[in-house]
Amino acid sequence: MDVPVLVRRTMLFGLVTLAALGLAACSFGAPATAPTSESELSVTNASPTAGSAVTPLPATTQPITPTATAVAVPQGPQQIYIDAPPAGTLVGSPAQVKGRTQRMPAGGEIDYQVLYQGSQVIGNGTVKVNADGASGGVFDAPLTFNLPQNGGTVTARLFENNPDGSQAAITSLDMFVQSQVQTITIDSPEPGRQVGSPMTLTGQMARTPNPGLLSYVVLNSAQQQIGAGTFPVYGDEGRPTTYIGSLEFNLPFDGDTITARIYDQNPANGASINLYVAPVPQSISISAPPGVLVGSPMTVKGATTRFPANGQLSYRVAQNGNLLGSATFAVGGTSGAGSQFDTQVKFSMPLEGGIVQLTISDPNTPNGPVETTIDLDVRAQYQRIDILSPQAGTAVGSPMTITGRTNWYPNNGVLTYRVFDANKAVIGTNTIQVAGQPGERGEFNGQVQFTEPPNGGAITVELADQYNGNAIVGSVTLNVLPPPPPQIFIDAPPAGTQVGSPMTVSGHTTYLPSQLSYRVRDAAGNVIGQGSVPFGQSGRQATFTASLTFTEPAAGGNIMLEIFGPSPAGGTQISTSIMLYVAPKR
Repeated sequence: MDVPVLVRRTMLFGLVTLAALGLAACSFGAPATAPTSESELSVTNASPTAGSAVTPLPATTQPITPTATAVAVPQGPQQIYIDAPPAGTLVGSPAQVKGRTQRMPAGGEIDYQVLYQGSQVIGNGTVKVNADGASGGVFDAPLTFNLPQNGGTVTARLFENNPDGSQAAITSLDMFVQSQVQTITIDSPEPGRQVGSPMTLTGQMARTPNPGLLSYVVLNSAQQQIGAGTFPVYGDEGRPTTYIGSLEFNLPFDGDTITARIYDQNPANGASINLYVAPVPQSISISAPPGVLVGSPMTVKGATTRFPANGQLSYRVAQNGNLLGSATFAVGGTSGAGSQFDTQVKFSMPLEGGIVQLTISDPNTPNGPVETTIDLDVRAQYQRIDILSPQAGTAVGSPMTITGRTNWYPNNGVLTYRVFDANKAVIGTNTIQVAGQPGERGEFNGQVQFTEPPNGGAITVELADQYNGNAIVGSVTLNVLPPPPPQIFIDAPPAGTQVGSPMTVSGHTTYLPSQLSYRVRDAAGNVIGQGSVPFGQSGRQATFTASLTFTEPAAGGNIMLEIFGPSPAGGTQISTSIMLYVAPKR
């Protein structure tokens, strides 16, 4: 073989090999598609025949440097994610579903099915997926399906299949669909149960009513309406719920079988139950004379729900189990089935009055005697004044508070009081107000003022009401303590306090002085201030708060304050003193 020809063939084989390696490197990981006309390698007549020639390679079309960053291919298997709505959301058809995929699905679509009760397919189709710019996909699409009549949980299933039919990815979401028909059941009471008004019904319904109310109607056996209304129902919108309803209706007077029907907006679609109402029993009400003092005879008014046998009722009046009076009386008819009465009740009045029991009875009902009893307050037969406090023997002073009550409201609404000392001398008199009104009892809580005996001792407080020219009196004997030994106390300032002139001094005495005076001495005993101390009376004592002046020692130091006055018994004066301090002058 000619050597130059061999060399040329060797060079041509090397160029072909390099070109093949370059194309393989550029196509790694890319879809297996046919090369374009621009990138296709063309080798013509490469066989080692005489006169063969090498066709030059076309110029490359790939840029020398990239113009954009290559997007990273997602790793791992395909994944589908549903971001909205949340699981358990109440939906209809179509249901809008949002989500994403790990990478773009083939053909830009994934499939969906909607399942009912886990297996029944009630909807299917495809969902368009758009690129998210990162080699993944996003979707926001409606899922259309047939609404199940009874509602409940439905499952949206989104999936992608491989070309061979195997499943590449799948995800599911449970949602809730309301019942397309409202159903109502009554759980209680049981059919035929005896009820009254109001009656309580409980049960369940397929979905919460709008606007949160159930309606009801109650019919008698003649299908006449005897009650209607609504009651509230609580629960989440569109979901099954329970109810507890209170139904009011007019009781059939002689009893009856009734029908209660509850419904949501449409009376034709609801639930009914037959129940029983017993005849209205006899009852008696008394309208007068509660709330007032009564005597004998007294007027009593009232009514009954059923007309009594023989048109008569009976009464009895008792106190502490003792019968004070009884009789029968006639009643009158009404426009309905009951009766009314307005009668005089006579009884023996207790001397002290007080609470009595009035009983009205119908002794001849089919179910035995029926009666009602009320308490009445009977006015006492005489005026009496009871002093409740202070109790006898209590130590008191002037003024004192006295409380009590009267059998009758007194003339002019006041009681007159007088206070006597141990020698029967009057040491106080005035009036106190009594609460109440004529025809009722009275109560009092008043202030009694008097001059306290100098040495204490027994006193008598007498309260009187002038009635028909006679004085009705109540009294109590009390005790006024003898006065303590006469003393003077300085309450402020405390001993040792630094003071200046003038200084404010307060205190009290255990007796009522004729006068009080003060003296201020320095540490050497020299009088540096003196004068009178004004005071005020407080019962048998005195209190004082006075501004006292004195000449302050230039060198400061301790000073002595003395307050004194004549003894109430004569002789040695009464005094007290404290040590105070004055700061040196600068």
